[in-house]
Amino acid sequence: MAEKTTTRLIELSRGLDVVAFEALELGRLGDTARVRSQFGVCSINRRKVEAERAHQLAAIKARDNAAFQDRYMPSILRDYSDLAPRQIVVGDVHPVDIITRRADGSTVHPKAISRS
Repeated sequence: MAEKTTTRLIELSRGLDVVAFEALELGRLGDTARVRSQFGVCSINRRKVEAERAHQLAAIKARDNAAFQDRYMPSILRDYSDLAPRQIVVGDVHPVDIITRRADGSTVHPKAISRS
């Protein structure tokens, strides 16, 4: 897997057209960062990946906020035990795809309100 990742990083780096990177010799697979070659500079191994693991959630949030909210954000636990019945009403508003005409001739898009 490290070979594929390193090779892909070299391909992406070449697309940036950075003169200093292009000036490096290609080197060979297995070169480490100590070797000043394209393979050495782009060498990816498990240790480097694990060192950046803390940034995984930030990347998920940046790419797909809905998935981040659904899977990783804690839900809010509410306690209503100290409230009397009908002391609080929780509702949700949904648009309705029906255009209605008012008495003055203007149009309105009604909203459906659901209470629990």
